[in-house]
Amino acid sequence: MPTNDKTLLEPTQAQLYTMLILRELGASTHLQLLYFVTDSELMNDIELVLALRALTENGLAAVIERPTEGLYRLTEAGIETLSFFENHMRHSIATAICEKAPGYRERYEKENQFSTAITRERRGDYVAHLCLMEGDIAAMELKLNVPLQEMAEKLTGAWEKHAGEIYRYLLSQLNEEET
Repeated sequence: MPTNDKTLLEPTQAQLYTMLILRELGASTHLQLLYFVTDSELMNDIELVLALRALTENGLAAVIERPTEGLYRLTEAGIETLSFFENHMRHSIATAICEKAPGYRERYEKENQFSTAITRERRGDYVAHLCLMEGDIAAMELKLNVPLQEMAEKLTGAWEKHAGEIYRYLLSQLNEEET
């Protein structure tokens, strides 16, 4: 049963639900976690931020650093702690998390494989950061400078569709022997 905006979770409850969410979703960005909790009406953004901060400070969650943005994941201590206290959660909320998570997990795993970001340089041009991930490892990173934000958005939008073929092409070209 989702919470509503007027009912705030106790910090410990928010941390337990966040650990369960991380276990069910797998490694996720802050934005992905925020989308999941707000879409599911499980907690608000402030509760999530405070829970993530407490979990990382206490070693129950960690951030996997990546070129474009970090991924939160449960640590072994977090998994163990969750197993001790999982029965202290409201059954209806825990069930809702476990039922909703698989669809999000599949989508998030795909999103996290093709990581993108756009930044603006001081001189005014835009940089499209494109990264192809293999698990926690960046298999390929590209930074492309372009003059317009629209161009950067087009590059990041096309990245997922073409990253694999670009990677294969670069490997084949760079591995060719000189004739």
